[in-house]
Amino acid sequence: MRRSFYEYYNMSDAELKEIWQTGVIVFDTNVLLDLYRKSEATKEEILNVIKHFQDRIWLPYQIGLEFHRDRIKVISDQVKQVNEIENDICTSIEKLKKDIINKYNRNSYVDIKYINHCIERIQKSLNNNIKKSLDKCPKNFNDDLILNKLSEFFDGKVGEDFSEEQLKSLYSEGSERYQKKTPPGYKDNNKKNEGERIYFGDFILWKQIIDKAQKDKHHIIFVTNDEKEDWWNIVNGKKIGPRIELVKEFRENTNKLIGFYTLNRFIEYAQRISDIRIKAGTIKELNKPEKKQEEIESSTFSELNTILFEQSIINMEEGKNIQPSLQSSEDTFTTTSPIECTGKLITEGKSGSKEESHNKDINKHNTANKHNIKSNK
Repeated sequence: MRRSFYEYYNMSDAELKEIWQTGVIVFDTNVLLDLYRKSEATKEEILNVIKHFQDRIWLPYQIGLEFHRDRIKVISDQVKQVNEIENDICTSIEKLKKDIINKYNRNSYVDIKYINHCIERIQKSLNNNIKKSLDKCPKNFNDDLILNKLSEFFDGKVGEDFSEEQLKSLYSEGSERYQKKTPPGYKDNNKKNEGERIYFGDFILWKQIIDKAQKDKHHIIFVTNDEKEDWWNIVNGKKIGPRIELVKEFRENTNKLIGFYTLNRFIEYAQRISDIRIKAGTIKELNKPEKKQEEIESSTFSELNTILFEQSIINMEEGKNIQPSLQSSEDTFTTTSPIECTGKLITEGKSGSKEESHNKDINKHNTANKHNIKSNK
């Protein structure tokens, strides 16, 4: 039965071993562009992983086209967001100051002047960190380490494009497939007005991957961070594997195997079968769900306000000089990138969560205040 319905079964251990030993590795456009959105440490480790498999990687023409087409916009968005965060923090802190005055100005036990001084010190530290982040931003679009590295890795390993006649035929076939919701690509309705080459991009890529396996008789490992249902079989909101239609179509056209992996799953498995070793912080960053742009833009800084206020009091009373960082670190309170400012504390540490430690400090502070109030009475 397995032979007749192979697309419904996971690969056997022997098949997995074969595909990981000999398969051609294809990194999707989103994986390559996401390098610009990662921390410096994670970026470097991902590039090292790609370099490790340099002899087996291949770049479909469609992926190369999309990468070069969208690269400048991704870089521009990152620089723009670093510029915007200083204004966002300033607005948030000014609101915090006003809220404190409005709420506590008639409380003789609250030293508003001192609290504002503490907050201003934190703001100054944050602004200094933002300046350092701006200094790291590329000064021009040719100043691009990622582009230079990828160009080196994929030198001589880029597939050919389809002819204009072939593309026209694919547009027609893609239109029929999309109407029937045949994967991949039919979920890209938001790209319908951007031109046929963009709208049918996933389908063109899929055809180029099949062509590669047909001509060179190779298995394929496809690494993508695309989470849509036209690539993955999603049941009750849970991704349980690639679309069975894709596995079946690939096997029928190539008689070869194809494995689908997100980048984090690819790296996890690569560590099992090779000498690649990735730091825990990188795995944590890769496993973190990506925030949609509209969620970032609509987020508020209310939680950040609370943390700045509480942390400033605690640390100033203990005589600490806070140097909060906007970069991901296990020793700082921050987010993984300057723009995803939810105000959450990093929750993993060597001796319990930062949040637990933070709450304990707040409780101690509140207890001390109660004793002071009683003694004043």
